Amino acid sequence: MFLPPAEVYLTIDDNRVTDSIEMNLEATKTKSIKCIAAGAHFQPKFNWFLENLTMKDVEISDSKENVEDGKVNFMSSLVYKGDHKDFNKTLKCEVEHKGHTDTHLEDENNIAKAVLNLRFDMLQYFFKVEKIQEDSLDSISSTSVKIQIIG
Repeated sequence: MFLPPAEVYLTIDDNRVTDSIEMNLEATKTKSIKCIAAGAHFQPKFNWFLENLTMKDVEISDSKENVEDGKVNFMSSLVYKGDHKDFNKTLKCEVEHKGHTDTHLEDENNIAKAVLNLRFDMLQYFFKVEKIQEDSLDSISSTSVKIQIIG
């Protein structure tokens, strides 16, 4: 008998994620995010998405933990590499399990998601600052700054 997960949720450092994932890109570049399919019977398949696009070239590992009555918590851990371009995007873990009914899927009981609330120095990421020596204007100003928008 295929028993689907009782719930699907995200954790970071064993703390349940509710609506958003807070990350300061100045302090940390990566974060381990775990998707847990709790109380399932038989291994599910985990899929990770960023804004509904399948995440590629990411580090993912699967594990499991036995719980009561022969049920198992299956887990998929994603190492998210912080990127300012992901600001306010939704990270989603989708669990595929043979025990899911159409109602489970319609109600999205097989999905855990959170918005990436990233903090970063905008100048560092959005502007390239170049110093240009103005040899001919040494007497007026020894340095001027050119700001070029990139990205």
